[in-house]
Amino acid sequence: DAFVVIPCLNEESCLAATCHSLGFPEGAPLNTTLVLVDNGSEDRTLDVMAGIQDRHHLVELVVVDDARAV
Repeated sequence: DAFVVIPCLNEESCLAATCHSLGFPEGAPLNTTLVLVDNGSEDRTLDVMAGIQDRHHLVELVVVDDARAV
């Protein structure tokens, strides 16, 4: 198994395109989990993450809100 971890800080405008450019959800390597970690964004990054999670239920995806994970 492999993990792709993307730390995010105010990435609302480019997060979906970044995930897509890495092959998620189409073309993602088998047994690969995408981990999106929010580091206290003040924009809608968490909303974008939730949308990615909702739309791409076929991909292993973990969303972590690092600011609240204390």
